[in-house]
Amino acid sequence: MNHQIFEPHTDLSTLVECYWTLESPKEKTPQKNTIVPDGRMKMIFHYGDLYKRYTDNGDSIVLPKSFVIGQLTRPLDVEPTGETGTFFVCFHPYGFLPFATTPIKEMENTAVPLDKLFGKAGEIISQGC
Repeated sequence: MNHQIFEPHTDLSTLVECYWTLESPKEKTPQKNTIVPDGRMKMIFHYGDLYKRYTDNGDSIVLPKSFVIGQLTRPLDVEPTGETGTFFVCFHPYGFLPFATTPIKEMENTAVPLDKLFGKAGEIISQGC
């Protein structure tokens, strides 16, 4: 797995903690990953294959290509469907608030597609991945 972390521009440093990328061929990616709650919302762009998320009852749903994951209050299990290529924007706690078009509480433990949050602009951003 290739993991890199990047510092935000100073103009965004009060909102964004960091950017990071994760890349891995399918054969070197763990089958299932548990994401531990850290109080931070993340904007995620998949430029590799998508991931699936496991629900509490063991079912799985495929995550969108680009989305915001709300603050987690419990661990979240995800699994790659193929090659991993992902870009993350990791916000400081409450750093996403100025961009929110949906109440933050409604986004808790949920992957919200960018087009649902930002309409046409979210569609354009998603198509760029």
